[in-house]
Amino acid sequence: MTTENENWHQQCASAARRVAAEAFDVSDAVLIAPNRCRAHIALARQVAMYLTHVVASISLTDIALAFSRDRTTVSHACRRIEDKRDELLFDLQIEQLEARMRRELERIKLAEVLEAKTVQKNDMAVRVGERPRYGLSVQARILPFRRN
Repeated sequence: MTTENENWHQQCASAARRVAAEAFDVSDAVLIAPNRCRAHIALARQVAMYLTHVVASISLTDIALAFSRDRTTVSHACRRIEDKRDELLFDLQIEQLEARMRRELERIKLAEVLEAKTVQKNDMAVRVGERPRYGLSVQARILPFRRN
């Protein structure tokens, strides 16, 4: 797996943790804690894993790495959330969280595009006092177009 993919997976997992932490009124730190915890915190972590898998389409193995858990734990979390979606209220809440997660991913992608454009713009920037060269040497001159 490339570093770029790992970075994307970490960003998606982080976005899912933020969304779930806000929805369940817990801190992001408790969602990545290595120990077992209270039921509502475990549910928040399971929702974050589910959002990462369903909305970001990241594999269970990669989610397990991002959450420092086992792949079977992530699989169990996704199955548990799917089963709980039979409850109408829970299903509506998950739909809202999925929409929030999609907005977060769009924001992350937009930030990457803007960063790439800034880097590209900085690479092409001309220092003050320098003439732009456009890849031509000083001796190379563009001849005017002449008609016959």
